Amino acid sequence: TLYSPEERHKIEWLIGAAIAGDNLEVQKFGVFYGPPGSGKSTMLEIIYKLFAGYYSAFSSKEIASNASFSLSSFKSNPLVAVDAEGDLSKIESNSTINTITAHDIVQINEKYKAQYSMRPIAILFICTNKPVKITDMKSGLLRRLIDINPSCHTLPIDEYREIMAAIH
Repeated sequence: TLYSPEERHKIEWLIGAAIAGDNLEVQKFGVFYGPPGSGKSTMLEIIYKLFAGYYSAFSSKEIASNASFSLSSFKSNPLVAVDAEGDLSKIESNSTINTITAHDIVQINEKYKAQYSMRPIAILFICTNKPVKITDMKSGLLRRLIDINPSCHTLPIDEYREIMAAIH
């Protein structure tokens, strides 16, 4: 109901890649883009349940602005990284998100710790109400982005709660 078959296929493909261990070969990330209340967070709740213990939260806005400690959320090298309130509407630099998505070696800077290198394996899932604005069309970010749009068809609240309770 929340996603058309084409959009659901994109979600299933990304989830399947993470489950199959194809993270390093898949250089893609998913962005759930749509209006508030259209099912983006519902999909994340399902992803949280599927990857319990294997996901981490991050801030796409901090990564897009090259904030000093923006990569510290990847320190546990999660299978899946999630931003429930993403904002890629003003990307100052494509390089960091591009590097994470390409699974290249990055420098992790944690507070009060020495920097260290690691190769992130995470597939990123970002929910946003704002359109993604890519500043450099040749950066590789465009070919890595999988845009996932909800159908905006929702369920009555009682039916929604019943279905969500049965997902576990």
